[in-house]
Amino acid sequence: MVKELLKIIWQFIDVILYIVGVVAIAYGCFLINKSMGFISIGIITLVTAFLTEVLATKKGSDN
Repeated sequence: MVKELLKIIWQFIDVILYIVGVVAIAYGCFLINKSMGFISIGIITLVTAFLTEVLATKKGSDN
């Protein structure tokens, strides 16, 4: 059962680590000050949107 769970987690490890990293960066910026936190969320959102577009075009989406 543990091996099955590790197999499932290993398939999504990149996404899990990306989310953990983004949360850590945003939290750290909010600890500095509120404005820096909102700026970091904006930058993170832009980077994530760009990455999803790049991945969508690489996989041969409907575009």
